[in-house]
Amino acid sequence: MGSIPEERSKEEVTPNVWVVPLAFLSHVRCFLQFAKLLASHNLPVTFFCTKWDEKSLGLQATIESWRGEGLDIRLRYIEMEEPNFSAGADDFQEWKLVFQRQEGWIDSILEHESVLAHSRPTCVISDLWVPGVHESAVKYRVPAWVFSSLSLCYTGSAAYISQLQDKGILKLPHSPLDPVCQSVSIHQSSRSAAPASF
Repeated sequence: MGSIPEERSKEEVTPNVWVVPLAFLSHVRCFLQFAKLLASHNLPVTFFCTKWDEKSLGLQATIESWRGEGLDIRLRYIEMEEPNFSAGADDFQEWKLVFQRQEGWIDSILEHESVLAHSRPTCVISDLWVPGVHESAVKYRVPAWVFSSLSLCYTGSAAYISQLQDKGILKLPHSPLDPVCQSVSIHQSSRSAAPASF
């Protein structure tokens, strides 16, 4: 999915590719390699991540070593509160807050910097899981693309299963913490633990 606004002014534009992953370790790792690949083609890249992801992955040292190799990658922090997953990593409400905070922060930065020639991104490449980043780029007339760190098979299957659930054809528990899911799991494991009869 991509969008390109009407032709920008003819003045000389210095490339500035913004790469914005979802603030989650596996997504940050994948997007970091993507950013390195872009930079290896002589594109200046601004890589966005949170301070807690940077600390967990040691990104500052990685990016500094790449800069030493001649790659133009800059790290920029997403200023947002660290999520609280004390209820588990599948806490939907907490994830919703992560998406909203990240999308809101990027929107405010784009609103400010889209009018500044020296820091305006030439394009934004964002994570499929934070669609508001793409929408903000389009709103401020910045070329934007969405990158999925998941395989096409996984993404297609997840969308198909979601549609089956929405239509009531497939009934699945909300999460492994759902009592229905737990009772089914307990029931299945007790059956598999039973001695086989011949």
